[in-house]
Amino acid sequence: MKLASRELGAKLSVTRLISFDFQENYLMSTQCASQSLFTIVPQKGGWCVGDELTVRILLKDHNGNTKRNGGDFLIAKLHNQQLNAGVVGTVQDHLNGTFSAVFPLLWKGAADVEVTLVQTKKAPLCDFSDPNTGEQWICYKPSTLDCDTRVIHSKNVIPHSTISKEEEALFQKRINMKVPLKAVGNKSILILPKKGNKFKKMSVGPSGYYYNEQWRSLSGPAIRPFNNISVTACLRGKRMYFFGDSTIRQYYLYITALLNLQTFDKNNPPQSGPFMAIDYRRDILVSFRAHGLPIRFVDVQPAQLRYVANELDGLIGGPNTVIVVIRSANMKDLTLTESQANSDWYSLQQNKVLRAVFKDTGVFLLDAWQMVQTHHLPHNLHPPPQIIKIMIDAIMSYTCPQM
Repeated sequence: MKLASRELGAKLSVTRLISFDFQENYLMSTQCASQSLFTIVPQKGGWCVGDELTVRILLKDHNGNTKRNGGDFLIAKLHNQQLNAGVVGTVQDHLNGTFSAVFPLLWKGAADVEVTLVQTKKAPLCDFSDPNTGEQWICYKPSTLDCDTRVIHSKNVIPHSTISKEEEALFQKRINMKVPLKAVGNKSILILPKKGNKFKKMSVGPSGYYYNEQWRSLSGPAIRPFNNISVTACLRGKRMYFFGDSTIRQYYLYITALLNLQTFDKNNPPQSGPFMAIDYRRDILVSFRAHGLPIRFVDVQPAQLRYVANELDGLIGGPNTVIVVIRSANMKDLTLTESQANSDWYSLQQNKVLRAVFKDTGVFLLDAWQMVQTHHLPHNLHPPPQIIKIMIDAIMSYTCPQM
């Protein structure tokens, strides 16, 4: 049976209307930052340095209804832009639509609370890992080629068609992705000086905080600012090996520019390297090699796809060998494509695993996650030079603690 053009047009219009209504209803039932609220839990007598601040968070959907389940991704920080101070809060999901965030109070003066809904529970998140077989990398075999004919590893743009229009509505900036929540009443407190030796130790807390634009570690070596003179003195006679991602590459580029090293990387791919730079007179060698699969650089020759563990096995080591490889992920400026390929939620899970693996091992874990989250500058896949400089200060302070 054939439909007349008018009937067909009416049927298509109804289909579009039903689809639009479903998309709108689907979105309206998801968590909404503009409807959600947080409240500072009052404390008798106010707050002092060494106390803890607790914040209660209530999530609601776009219709204003309180959510009854958990699973959403929130972050919280306490900061003072005038003092260039900031610290992350420990967020707990109570699995009933409410969360709490706890902050250590580490400086005297004003402090503002900021709670951000990063992504909602209903965003499409899938886990394809197989814990029984370990890490894998599997590709489709072309029907007309053998596996050994591969000559290049490349990354393609993820098409938006991999998710539905309804799901796509969940990845909108300033609507349901990285949106600050409103406070009920005051969002600021005044922190008074510490009373006696009072300082409450948190069982799970931040690794450090910012004060006067400097990162103060709570769990690692004391961090001091370094310049080209002190970095040169620290690295004199040393070999410094950088292994990792594009942010680790930023460290390599920062050091080579700061020390004006002679580079030997003109013919290598600018993203993946490998790179090497030398100061013959001061006997300094700095190198960078990208990590192995999975990797998101544009084009890499298979011969250059090397796992960091294998590269470490080939190093001699010793007191003059500095290896920079272990850092946490950092938060990014999320887009739809970035959320599908490399979301902050997924990076946070990796961050938790890294912390557990390297706990009490004597290995310095650079907490790039908290350094980026707490800083007043916007989140970015590649942290800006101000934050890279602070990260280099942390690496140098661990490498040369006596300087």
